Parts: sequence; structure tokens; C-alpha cells
Amino acid sequence: MVKISNKAEQTLKQVNPVNELLNVTEGVISFAGGLPSSELVNHHNYVEILNRACLDANQSIFQYGQIEGDRELRELISEWVGRYGSTRAIRRS
Repeated sequence: MVKISNKAEQTLKQVNPVNELLNVTEGVISFAGGLPSSELVNHHNYVEILNRACLDANQSIFQYGQIEGDRELRELISEWVGRYGSTRAIRRS
């Protein structure tokens, strides 16, 4: 077994803030870790959408938006969840 310093051992025992982002409350969909399930992403659709966005949009698509997100997208997601089912309400404002 490799002997490490006490300082290194203490560092290894500390809470990893990235892992803490991934620990969420039950029933909450968190995008904090940036780790969507791979089966949720259709690669071919993603390539088509990304190409269209890059060709049709201006440079603003490469910048961060408002923290609360795009209002139109939030409303579309809310309608979709309402149509296909969810036990949680999505705030529209």
C-alpha cells in the first residue's frame, strides 16, 4: 500500500463540489452537472438542429442567455410537460 501524507489524505476525504451539484432532491430535474442521459439525445436530430442554428442565427447563440432562460422555451416546455404528464408544475414567469 502506498503511504500518502496526512494533508493529501484529508484532501481526498473532502466533499467534491461537482459531485454535490449532482446530488439533488427527489423529484427535481437538475441540469447542474451537464450530464443528460445519452439515450435522451438523438444524435442525428441534434446535428440537424445544431447546423440549422449555426446557419440561421446570429452570434448571440454562442453567448449565455438570461439566468431564468428563454421565456418562449419555458412556455413550450411547460405545455409539453402538461400534455405528456408530470406531477410537478413548471413556473412560467
